Amino acid sequence: DGRGALLNSAGLAQEAAMGVVKSVEGEKDPRNLLQAFVLVGKVAGSLGGAGLGEAAEELFDVVSCYFPIRFTPPPNDPHGITEERLRDTWHAAVCAPGLAPRLVVTALA
Repeated sequence: DGRGALLNSAGLAQEAAMGVVKSVEGEKDPRNLLQAFVLVGKVAGSLGGAGLGEAAEELFDVVSCYFPIRFTPPPNDPHGITEERLRDTWHAAVCAPGLAPRLVVTALA
């Protein structure tokens, strides 16, 4: 579709990605983290080919700082958030096509 061309030609891909980074930075609430990890994965996957440039590294950094995922839900947690669910969602974000494999390999080096 034409969205990729518009984002690429207008340089909006990086701007959109940086907006996501700013909204996710410092988040601690596990409910919001689940949504943040999904959002980062979708943005990276959708806009990765549109030339994210340095914004790709920012997206990776904003989620990679949560590794390792450690979470113990409170007793009688009505939200059903588990460490496994957070970990799986985080993994999908850092392995999104727009971020991996370049940044994952760089982080491991």
